[in-house]
Amino acid sequence: MDSLEKLKILILEEQYPRFTDEQLQSFLEDYEGNVYAVAADLCLLKANTEKKIKVGPVTIENADPSFWLTLNGKYSNAAASSGGSGGTITGGSRYTIKLTKNYT
Repeated sequence: MDSLEKLKILILEEQYPRFTDEQLQSFLEDYEGNVYAVAADLCLLKANTEKKIKVGPVTIENADPSFWLTLNGKYSNAAASSGGSGGTITGGSRYTIKLTKNYT
């Protein structure tokens, strides 16, 4: 299984689609292939997504933000234990992850 497929599984992209393959691949490149660090930060983005997304006649319901925040913590720990950034974007990245809602 390649990194892109693993990332899609970790962030449940098939069940809760949000990103294109090109976007995911770009994140993987920016994070130097640390799948767990990418997954952690993408879970933050998914936590900040609207409850329902309508694409044409199809409505996709997003999981509760607390679900994504739990996964963020799990993947941040996995990234840290594998020598990664622990879900924190470090210098050189062109992305900034910032929650605009308070989920506590």
